[in-house]
Amino acid sequence: MEHMDRIRTLSRRFRRLFRAAFWLLPAVPALQWAFINHLPVPMAERLLPVGVHGELPGVLRLGAFAVSLIPLAVLMAAARTLGRLFGLYEQGRVFGRENVACFRRLAALLFWWVGAGLVYEPLLGLVVTALNPPGQHLLILGISGLDLTALVIGGVLSVLAWVMDLGRAMQEDQELTV
Repeated sequence: MEHMDRIRTLSRRFRRLFRAAFWLLPAVPALQWAFINHLPVPMAERLLPVGVHGELPGVLRLGAFAVSLIPLAVLMAAARTLGRLFGLYEQGRVFGRENVACFRRLAALLFWWVGAGLVYEPLLGLVVTALNPPGQHLLILGISGLDLTALVIGGVLSVLAWVMDLGRAMQEDQELTV
């Protein structure tokens, strides 16, 4: 029983953390794009997909913020799902249908994360270079090792959800057997 109490305590903390993250995450890109012109040059260069000469005008920063909502939506959905999963653990519900659904959703969100990145990078490159002269707009496309890692972890989570669901079904069958 001591282990379950500890799981509940830690789960409560993680549930709170992910619920707070859900509400605080939008502030990150909002602040990033609001103050991009005031950041030290090396930091700003890491946030931009291409080198920019001079300051980004407000319309481009607003466009960049709008584009950053694509991966942000995936992150917020993941934070919400993790908050739900840890809420279930906090209640002592470990192997139920809802837990399996959370794992399946997290797996799907990892796949969506990769897709969001494939859309985000080219759009951000186009937005940031939108005011450049003709012929100097950039379309950036690529896949990173982190994207491949997310795909693998998403696949692993899919299999784990499948195994958890099978275990849950076997437990239900056993409980119904007299």
